[in-house]
Amino acid sequence: MVGLLIALVPGPVRAAEASASAVGTFSTLPSSVSTAARARQLLIAGQRDQAERLVSAALAVGGPDDSLLCLWGELHFRRADFAEATRAFESAISLNPDNARAWWGLGRIEQANFRGQRARDLFSKAFSLNHRDTDIILAYADFVNDAASKAVLLDNVARLARFDQPERTARALAQLQIQERLQGRAPSRLASPYTGLLVSLNGMPSTNMVYWPSAKPRE
Repeated sequence: MVGLLIALVPGPVRAAEASASAVGTFSTLPSSVSTAARARQLLIAGQRDQAERLVSAALAVGGPDDSLLCLWGELHFRRADFAEATRAFESAISLNPDNARAWWGLGRIEQANFRGQRARDLFSKAFSLNHRDTDIILAYADFVNDAASKAVLLDNVARLARFDQPERTARALAQLQIQERLQGRAPSRLASPYTGLLVSLNGMPSTNMVYWPSAKPRE
């Protein structure tokens, strides 16, 4: 994990330069990549049905493509169709084992099924392949316990997202503030054992009713 984090530290993330470079070369990208980019924009904007129609049509015309299959998996993940999402992500990996978002997608499915160890391994794999995708960074950061390392990850999210997703930058900065205030302490820590508590209702106004399961209400 430390080795991966070092790659993020040497200098500021140049998101603006990366964006300018992407604009300059976008017209030369294969049609499947440009289609995937457009479909992802629709998905981010909440236009899931339009994105699904676009991806479905592109797959029908152009055949299997790992970037489109990843989006197909994400669409089905949002519908809670984990079986179809898994098939899509695994198909993407079979075409391109270095597709980080496919590994990330499988990790999300494992996380949704409460298989934390497997999810962590998959998020770590995705992060090793792409440490500039903020979705992947945030998923990976959830399993990083070291406060300093987590702060590095959140700082990179804030830098990478500041142009295209300012709301994500704001959330990352808020999380950084929480990390600083915690000063290494675990959040939501149980300070004392659970104990029973009896609350007397004597003297309460008659309009306040206590409802008991499978019984008539009574004062």
